[in-house]
Amino acid sequence: MSEVETYEFQGDFIGGKFLRPETPESNWKVQSPADLADEVIEIQAQNDHVDRACLAARSAFMPWAEMGLEKRIEYMNKLKSVMESHKEDLALCISRETGKPLWEGRTEAGALVAKINITIEHSLK
Repeated sequence: MSEVETYEFQGDFIGGKFLRPETPESNWKVQSPADLADEVIEIQAQNDHVDRACLAARSAFMPWAEMGLEKRIEYMNKLKSVMESHKEDLALCISRETGKPLWEGRTEAGALVAKINITIEHSLK
């Protein structure tokens, strides 16, 4: 595998922003099963982030549920656009983290985008 960078852990995405653990209770390194010398990322965890994430999700539920269909579709299309523009990055990350060949990571990244279409076409209408 060519020289690749270790991904920088941004934190847990809670309430619309990344939140790094203030007092990490655990951390671990993810190495690619295909190349144990390839350290993909080092992650830190703080248990109360689970509670914070649940509270944030609970408070976001009603505004999403009450949002009009057109606005929900607009948000989903924005997500799709962002994922499409980063599809190769996603594929590389999937490949490195799981040890799968890059072609399979690309297939999975494409499937993620396709699932957004399924949500828009079948779940939101």
